[in-house]
Amino acid sequence: ACAIAFRIWVGGAGMWAGVLGIAISASAGVAFALYFRQARLRMLTFALLGLGASLPMASLFVLPWETALMILETVSVPMTLANIAGTVLVGEILERRRIQYYRENVLSQEASTDALTQLANRRVFDMRGPDLLMNSARKGEPCTVMVVDIDHFKQINDTYGHDTGDKVLRHLSQIVRSNVRKSDLVARYGGEEIALVLPGHDSRGGGGLAERLRRAVENAPFPLDNRNTIPLSVSIGLYANEGWPESFWAAFKRADTALYRAKSSGRNRVEVALA
Repeated sequence: ACAIAFRIWVGGAGMWAGVLGIAISASAGVAFALYFRQARLRMLTFALLGLGASLPMASLFVLPWETALMILETVSVPMTLANIAGTVLVGEILERRRIQYYRENVLSQEASTDALTQLANRRVFDMRGPDLLMNSARKGEPCTVMVVDIDHFKQINDTYGHDTGDKVLRHLSQIVRSNVRKSDLVARYGGEEIALVLPGHDSRGGGGLAERLRRAVENAPFPLDNRNTIPLSVSIGLYANEGWPESFWAAFKRADTALYRAKSSGRNRVEVALA
């Protein structure tokens, strides 16, 4: 649109031929991008795009017939060859860079994501958790650390097998992820434990969220088959830092201690650690 506006501003005898050529070129580029959106681009594909880049020469026929033929005889072959060569060269460079970026992105994601649950892994939790608590304290805002544990998970594995146990973990992970914000840190901390860091949540907000999670899990048994389900429950321990400077690991230990208190008090409950 900018190029067309500029060409009209320049004016001259070839103005409408130029406008048409720009429109044809843009249309060919958009069609190419849409058609090959998911495909891996190869040299032949770029050669076809190079031919498409030569289509704007058809706009010359807006000019008088004799003038158009004279220009085409002079420039059509070298311009087409230059378009193909240039497009193949630049396209191959960009495609290799795209593949490299994709591989790096996949490796980075694999290094930071738990393969089973697609939550953050323990390494990411250990790195980001302290930063989130520190940033909240710097702003004088509360931050809640929470640990969620599936009740009787060993019994589920022993009764139904580890494959079903893995599916139950994924099921729980989806429930947890759907009940928190994108900005919250949710990680599989180990085994059947999921750890969370919730910036902006005080003890009341964190306790309310924990109770909501507990009820959501209790009300969503895992579907074993068309007729049978596995009832699920979780024990949750949490600690809310009210905005003062504090060691993240001290806060996490308080939440973990609250979790053990929830499990020893009968499970399927939420326990809040006091400062």
